Amino acid sequence: MRYAPQHGTGMKRTKQAPFSVIIPTLWRPATTLQLLESLQASDHVKEIIVIDNCPSARPALPEFSKVQLIDKGTNLYVNPSWNLGIKLARSQSICICNDDILFPDNLLGYMRHQRLRKVIGLHPSSYSKSRDEAPDPWLEEGAHIKRNWGSMLFLRKSHYQPIPHKLKVWWGDAWLAQEMGPAKCVHTAIQTEHSVSAGASEFRSVKDADTELWLQSLRTSPSLINRIHRRLLRLWLKLRV
Repeated sequence: MRYAPQHGTGMKRTKQAPFSVIIPTLWRPATTLQLLESLQASDHVKEIIVIDNCPSARPALPEFSKVQLIDKGTNLYVNPSWNLGIKLARSQSICICNDDILFPDNLLGYMRHQRLRKVIGLHPSSYSKSRDEAPDPWLEEGAHIKRNWGSMLFLRKSHYQPIPHKLKVWWGDAWLAQEMGPAKCVHTAIQTEHSVSAGASEFRSVKDADTELWLQSLRTSPSLINRIHRRLLRLWLKLRV
């Protein structure tokens, strides 16, 4: 089912509170500062919770009044950073955002009019469009939980299901979709450098451990889809060796 953009006609949905935006970062993407600048300027953002997982690489930052910089002195990794950001968030409207993406100005305004009953991620087609020619955002029912679906997530703080602490980098978005589903996805236009940090070879062992843990969780599921998913993951791990 498609949810068309709300314009000036028809019944309007109640505008939700401005977003608490949660961004874990290692400061590697070239566009991270540009992302922070756009969020700082947005009327749809209440605060920007930046989980600094590499303080030694932090650039000189402008005076961002909305930025709350969290420095624990070590790399918490992605999923624990999401959990921490949720605890600190002052808004019920949550946006979890990768540090390597840029998106159209109209996306956050559109999402403020959506009921965040379930977790909403990015439709895979969003990466094939130019931000300069971005269509009006629209929501689609059904799971399209593929690569980069979790690069930007929208949800309500009170509905959040904490990700198991042993999952560090991967499968956090899949966990949320499983625990908070059925998931939805939003069509928009995304510019990204694609996994500048998480794709680094230094995190391979961590990601492999995450995948083994995720496989263990799938073993307890009677779902045919999860059984197929488990076999594909096993094959993928063998091919990587």
